[in-house]
Amino acid sequence: MNGAPKLRIRTQDGVTFAYQIAGPFSRFLAWLTDLCLVLAVTAIVSQLTAVISVFPSLAGATMMLAGFAIWTGYGILFETLLHGQTLGKRFLQLRVVDQTGHVLSFPQVVVRNLLRGVDMLPVAGLLGGVCVLLNRHGQRLGDLAAGTVVIVNNRFSQPDFSQLGVPKYNSLRDYPHLAARLRQLTSPEMAATLLDALMRREDLEPQSRATLFADLATDVRSLVRFPDAVFIGVSDEQCIRNTIDIIYREKRV
Repeated sequence: MNGAPKLRIRTQDGVTFAYQIAGPFSRFLAWLTDLCLVLAVTAIVSQLTAVISVFPSLAGATMMLAGFAIWTGYGILFETLLHGQTLGKRFLQLRVVDQTGHVLSFPQVVVRNLLRGVDMLPVAGLLGGVCVLLNRHGQRLGDLAAGTVVIVNNRFSQPDFSQLGVPKYNSLRDYPHLAARLRQLTSPEMAATLLDALMRREDLEPQSRATLFADLATDVRSLVRFPDAVFIGVSDEQCIRNTIDIIYREKRV
């Protein structure tokens, strides 16, 4: 596992975060799962188009367009709603992320899914598979065009809060509905970044540490609009500690 290819993202402050690149086999299984779901939906649509079977050419053209729309729309829909995951990727614990560490954008989702048909050439995804094997980040053509990478979506165990300096009182918990919204909107990649930053904080130079946590706190505050009073007297680093507390501990014990 330690020798698996990784996507390494280095911040301007010299902090490096690493994500495990998804292997060809797990990606194939995720694709196969999605294919089965798409074929099931296509079969249903085929039954619905049977009413126009009296016009064979029209029915054939309709099914071709419907098949393309279903396959492409499936990927776009779920990778948008599930933040880089289709149902197959979620089942195999994979996720699509931006290769520079930024949040995956909707245009990226559209591009990588529109080019899926090219990756399928000449048959059974051969072109895309070869690209995945030859590319150090396991990117198919759609990923290269969109600037995306498929990673292993690791599930993190509850961190040792005593090491993170999380206080007994967390001002974010005064607004449980907003705290729940924050937990929902924080992606696994962002949660991992926040946790990693806290775990490595003592290794940073004071100025780099302050700049890093200021940037992270800005990202966190932009997710959910808490009342200004929540952050009075709360440093950027403490804001990240409070956020980690919200993400990893749904209830205080």
